[in-house]
Amino acid sequence: MTYQTSVPAVTDSYPSSGYGDDLAIAALWLGLAQNDPTLVAQAKGYFDQFHLDQQLQDSAFNWDSVLPGIPILGSQIYHSHPQLGGDGWQTQAEAYLDGVVSGKGGGKLTKGQVAPSIRDSMLTGRSRWIALLQTDVEFGELESGDQRCHAVEEIRCHCDSRR
Repeated sequence: MTYQTSVPAVTDSYPSSGYGDDLAIAALWLGLAQNDPTLVAQAKGYFDQFHLDQQLQDSAFNWDSVLPGIPILGSQIYHSHPQLGGDGWQTQAEAYLDGVVSGKGGGKLTKGQVAPSIRDSMLTGRSRWIALLQTDVEFGELESGDQRCHAVEEIRCHCDSRR
């Protein structure tokens, strides 16, 4: 059940895409907090059950969707706590961020321009943030460098435009 089915009056203002992403990221956070590989595996189960892989490339990290954060967090857990399992997230994280950097995905970067609205500004800020988080995971030199350069450049331009 989504928020707008519980409170139909908010359908136009707060449409929800679902809760599968919330279950998956919650299982990852709990798995990390409790040092429990079963919960980390359960996150992958939710990811598969709700077919989130099919929605990832066109998704954006925002108030309604934490979908792009799932493979980012999953790959960070795998690299920092390999005993918890979770391999396989890195490929999805890289593919998502490649889409952001190339402008072909749901998350957007502003290429040094001020975002046209507050919502877009929040979206681009979140895209920058997850790109920086993911570059902390050990990738190949080229991918990490490209994603980090784009994220840092976007953050610098965004901050300069607000002065």
